[in-house]
Amino acid sequence: MAVNWRLQGNLKVISAHIKKVCPKATVYSVGDASHQSRTSDHNPYNWGYGIVVSAIDVMIRNGFTKTDAKALVKALKGRSDIQYIIYDGVIWSRSWGWTAKTYTGKDKHRDHVHVSARHTKAADQDKRGVKFRPDPQPNKTLPKPAPNQKSNQEKARDNKPAPKAPVFPLGPNGDYHEAANPRFKPGVKQFQQQLKDRGWDIKADGFFGDKTTEVVRAFQKEKHLGVDGRVGPLTWKAIWEAKVTK
Repeated sequence: MAVNWRLQGNLKVISAHIKKVCPKATVYSVGDASHQSRTSDHNPYNWGYGIVVSAIDVMIRNGFTKTDAKALVKALKGRSDIQYIIYDGVIWSRSWGWTAKTYTGKDKHRDHVHVSARHTKAADQDKRGVKFRPDPQPNKTLPKPAPNQKSNQEKARDNKPAPKAPVFPLGPNGDYHEAANPRFKPGVKQFQQQLKDRGWDIKADGFFGDKTTEVVRAFQKEKHLGVDGRVGPLTWKAIWEAKVTK
């Protein structure tokens, strides 16, 4: 696309804040060929304050979850610099007072949040970020197992040979992770209970949410595994067979 364009100013600020709290998040702006063949806020246009792209798509992947998507919609709808938002078959627009309506377009936007800005100079110059989850804390210490005074019986138990890990339910190339939101999938509650039995502060409820991701990352760091918050075959095996750290 041979045109000198920029992302509209308020969307640039919003995108930067999304990336601040979710560094690996994918945020698209300018449209692909299918967008360029029709009228779209993803296409550069001169609205009188520069040639701008006035829409972004925030993809549900790379750590940006469905929970984040819902929170982002809630944080942005009603703002004076935003025109409309589409997510999961629903559209919210300032044109009708931000009431949720069924989106009738072909793409229901189930895997991303679409945000279109108002086509005004004031919106372009809006410097507000967006608060959809807490900002990351610098040098935050990952959680450690809850301290406790172990009885002789517990110490004897910890000195026994490590149990053999059960078969990993998802096969050699699968993994459990927060973005997939695998509520009640076989194995989630099983490895949560094993972590809990080993002293980690985790609830064995079968739901892979933010807390489970945090504990898994802490466990991986302690056991010198790749720290990604996902439970694949190696992390699964370590949850049962790695030495208990005192």
